[in-house]
Amino acid sequence: MMFRLLGLIMLVAIGYWMYRKYAPVRGLRQYALGDLSGLAARLDVQLLDVRDYLEFEEGHYQGAVNLSLGRLSSFWRRHVEAGRPLVLLGGKPSEVYQAARFLKAKGFRQLSYALYESKQASSAPCRQCPCC
Repeated sequence: MMFRLLGLIMLVAIGYWMYRKYAPVRGLRQYALGDLSGLAARLDVQLLDVRDYLEFEEGHYQGAVNLSLGRLSSFWRRHVEAGRPLVLLGGKPSEVYQAARFLKAKGFRQLSYALYESKQASSAPCRQCPCC
């Protein structure tokens, strides 16, 4: 009986973890990476790249701030404002879903995302940032 209960608890925990990581976030709108330049011109949007630092350095969208998932919970207040629209940039849907869930819990309501299709499509380094 005890092992069945323990197995059930583990199954529920794994299911919850998978849901938090892979299930789409309600109300999260997806944009194509090419549409961001027009969006940024019309609205006062923030661009937050949630990929790892090394992936960000290989190439990123101009004007994006890098804050990987591991650093998001500690440093989000320094890099993004809750009152402005925010576009999350990531290499995988699971990255942006995790970041969106965290930021929604912190009060962000105007969230959307765009995905880099591949390493080649992540754009060349922007050359206008001090990091490039």
